[in-house]
Amino acid sequence: MPDGSWRQADILCPFYRDDNPRQKTISCEGVFSRASLTNRFQRQREREMQLNLFCADQYRKCEIFRAIMEAKYPEE
Repeated sequence: MPDGSWRQADILCPFYRDDNPRQKTISCEGVFSRASLTNRFQRQREREMQLNLFCADQYRKCEIFRAIMEAKYPEE
């Protein structure tokens, strides 16, 4: 995994790429190859909540996860 927070060991989401506590960001795999989605948070607390609730636990309930799944692996 790329450089990021110490929390990377806890992440379960398959689309997670990395996170940056200093910039208050979380990056995920994008819909297309060589693309990524970066979420920038206003507060560190909000970034931590996202990491705890979705990235490291209930990632299937995350809107970003669901959007990527739908785009990459549409139900037929």
